[in-house]
Amino acid sequence: DWSRSSLDRAWAAGSVGTVRSLAATPGGTCVVALGTPHAQRGISLLDDTSPLERTAGSREVRFSVVRRGDQQLPCVVHEPPVSCRGTAFFLPGGPHLPIWGDYASLAGALNEAGWRVVRVNVRSSGLRQAEYRPVGPVRYGVDDVADLCAVIDALADGPVVTMGMSYGSYVAALAGELSDRCAGVAVLGGFLHPDDLAGTAHAGVRQFAEFAFRDHPPLGVDRLRKRYFIAHGELDARIPIAAVERHRSRMDQELTFVPLDGEGHVIRTDRGARLTYPPLIRWMSELVS
Repeated sequence: DWSRSSLDRAWAAGSVGTVRSLAATPGGTCVVALGTPHAQRGISLLDDTSPLERTAGSREVRFSVVRRGDQQLPCVVHEPPVSCRGTAFFLPGGPHLPIWGDYASLAGALNEAGWRVVRVNVRSSGLRQAEYRPVGPVRYGVDDVADLCAVIDALADGPVVTMGMSYGSYVAALAGELSDRCAGVAVLGGFLHPDDLAGTAHAGVRQFAEFAFRDHPPLGVDRLRKRYFIAHGELDARIPIAAVERHRSRMDQELTFVPLDGEGHVIRTDRGARLTYPPLIRWMSELVS
């Protein structure tokens, strides 16, 4: 009710989902672009609660909060319907992009392949709830990496794969290299070092890099010890594909590199998913075979 500057609750307390946009007609009908842990994003009436109902059959999805010091780190955990082969820790892009209902199709595919999937909200995720906001200023690539390591220690079952989109893959790679439990790292339209952003054509990425990484040392000779899977759009203007592929020479193990012809930044299209997810799942299976 905009006339009284308030909004009646449409969903039950504790419902988990992500609203990306909201639109209203002159007659007052409201619709939202809603994603949930069970279903990919779609258009729904604001008062339609059916997308939030449990629709994933026997697959268990639960909410878990990990603490690191005073910081609360909320996660969505998807348990596989079969015996667990390992745990995939997934971070979205951003920073400042919370993950509740996004990438449900990827989580479901990994579940069916026997992986526990943990969708992680580190302190740089930009959550609005007061209890989840960052405790103090965020040191990008430091505090959120330590957060992910804490979540791995708390929620891992079996071998671990860290993965992410865009900035999330940077955090995933740093944490994966630090964690003794991590067997591999999947970089989906992301970067491995701040220098990879030097050739960006995107003003927002350039502005963030100048702010977040202004004191970061240049790329050195540090080795990457884990196994890597990288899928990257050949038309990505935010993170040039050549900047990411150059890390091949730093890797101690064989790199699986999937160039996505005709695709841009991260995995945003059905075609991009078809090119990326089947080889990703095969690669993960090989890690634990």
